[in-house]
Amino acid sequence: RTVISPPYTGIFYAKNSWSGLSPDNFVQAFPNYTKSVRRAWFNRKNAPFNIQYPSSNNTYPLQTFLGLEMAEEGFLGKLPIKGKFFSSDDAQEVILSESMAEVLKIDVNNFVEQEILIMGEKYKLIGFFDQKSIEELKDIRGTSILPQSPVGKAPSASDQLELDESEADGNNNYRSMNAKMMGILPYKTTLKLGGYCVSVSLKYDSIDKMWDDTRNFTTFSRENIYLSTKE
Repeated sequence: RTVISPPYTGIFYAKNSWSGLSPDNFVQAFPNYTKSVRRAWFNRKNAPFNIQYPSSNNTYPLQTFLGLEMAEEGFLGKLPIKGKFFSSDDAQEVILSESMAEVLKIDVNNFVEQEILIMGEKYKLIGFFDQKSIEELKDIRGTSILPQSPVGKAPSASDQLELDESEADGNNNYRSMNAKMMGILPYKTTLKLGGYCVSVSLKYDSIDKMWDDTRNFTTFSRENIYLSTKE
């Protein structure tokens, strides 16, 4: 098992493939939290998303999107982004990797917001993330927040369960997808495109309140949750 310093006092829930519990219902089951974030993934490894920059007629592929809420800024620390973060959770805005900035011949230190096309739809390009730093962002479970992909074969039911329950970065069946080929979209925008919620994180300002909510939750649910305390 991976051992990390708890980033906060709270609860992490990895949305299991077999679960019928919605992210909203999960959050409502923990009434005493002080801050929450949901994250979403949208992977298309075999059919990349095409992006087009206005100054070029060329298209460039992206393999995956990570959907983040506005509340993500500061939740695990300062996000490694040059430019701006999202104006709302359903904005038509996108943040690309600094490697993609090099491909597009954009100077991230002298960047002017502008529109790009993603699969033919207009999005405002508002910033660029440092892919190495964002790969190091980990929540309570100790795994990267980046989208994961199966290694070598399509996931079986048991493989999917391993992904759902894994606490180690060394999972043999899955690895983080290449952040260079990733875009970050607002959470609700990612869902509208066809993505899905993969996790919910809840912060608490009181250990006692966290335990009270957890005890109540476990009386009616068998979902796997991860808890941490930071004194």
